[in-house]
Amino acid sequence: MAQDKKLSEFDQINIAKAKKSHQKIISEMGRTSPSAVITLYEIDLEKLLIDEHMAYAYWADRSGEAVFRFHNNLKITSQTIEWKGQIYHPIPINVEGFDSSTRGAVATPKMSLMSNEKYDSMFKDFRSMLRKLDDMIGAKVTRVRTFAKYLDANNFYTTLSDGTKVSKGDDVVIPEGFEPDPHAEFPREIYFINRKSVENKQGIEFELGSFADFENLKLPSRIVLSRYCQFQYRGEGCLYDPEGLNGPCGSSSSSPCMSKTQLENAYGSDNLHKLNFPCKAPPIADENDELLKDSTDDYDPTQTPKKYDPAITYNSGDIVFIQKNDRKYYFVGKVNDIPAGELGIANIPPNNNYWYEDKCSKTVKGCKMRWSDTYKKKHLVLGEDSANLIDNQGYTMGDRSAGCRSGASKGNTHGGCLPFGGFPAVEKIERA
Repeated sequence: MAQDKKLSEFDQINIAKAKKSHQKIISEMGRTSPSAVITLYEIDLEKLLIDEHMAYAYWADRSGEAVFRFHNNLKITSQTIEWKGQIYHPIPINVEGFDSSTRGAVATPKMSLMSNEKYDSMFKDFRSMLRKLDDMIGAKVTRVRTFAKYLDANNFYTTLSDGTKVSKGDDVVIPEGFEPDPHAEFPREIYFINRKSVENKQGIEFELGSFADFENLKLPSRIVLSRYCQFQYRGEGCLYDPEGLNGPCGSSSSSPCMSKTQLENAYGSDNLHKLNFPCKAPPIADENDELLKDSTDDYDPTQTPKKYDPAITYNSGDIVFIQKNDRKYYFVGKVNDIPAGELGIANIPPNNNYWYEDKCSKTVKGCKMRWSDTYKKKHLVLGEDSANLIDNQGYTMGDRSAGCRSGASKGNTHGGCLPFGGFPAVEKIERA
């Protein structure tokens, strides 16, 4: 499956070799009897899994369950196809609308996937993810095309222990002019699932859209909601975890701090002394505004969260985080002797049998729990010692006697304002 790699970790491609591979595709297209075109499909759910805080293989191949790979070349082979070392499973797929146009209109294809008895378990897994991920809206769909003659050698040959390659059998037809080349492919076509249009026992149909499809888009496109924040918790706009976003974090030279100019460029030109970002952002509550300090007696907001390690057995009250795409997702242990993640994927966060998830309700109350010093003290959000923690330990910008930014200006967190991403003035709402 797909590897979660940094750009620097990918194999470098020789430019001359890449041009040669591209020329092969052009030359093959011009032949009177070209090799059969092989079409492959990838449905990448990784971004959706991250957004939903859903677990998938965390160590080694961390995208292990994030990508479904299919092919519909059933007239050529009913077996799996290997391309660039990845396995694509046969399944009846019907597509329409992939044609390009010179009139400026962007293609809006439809893709139908039909059940295949041979790979019924995989299709069931796909249906299961469809329900868990809100019909997979926003999932990335990639169409990959190449010629049969350029497929991986493993599709036609078996490598013996001595390194000798032998044909997989008499029924395996090796393409004429067979010349494996992992770089010889048509330009990849990338679309995103706009909506699920049909689902029945026989299959599923999706309507796809391109990232360049701006037709009927209205700007500004932000929805006006009075009661719910649209910012990503601990992300842009929310900024509850500025250190996690490489934001302002103190005077220590070891801290990853941003200058005032960088802050203004990134988050606007508010006065830095009045913003007063929190230096620490401990887990507070779940999505129903249930305080973690009420959920477990072992909750300790002064504890330094540690990155989740699948080799470790955790206990009640332990605070861990999983980092993905420069964001940290926090969890608090629910019971003692939580099995190590390497013993089974079900043991790792966010399994709610073992972990409480720090998640904002996206309401004004949820925002107050994290940003309002007055609310935190009144409701003992951080436990019995809330007032002292807020004023002295650097969770907010109180009396800097022992804070993480000693000597910084006094004042309430974020200048006493809530960075709420909704529009509460649109209608009257209850006082939280």
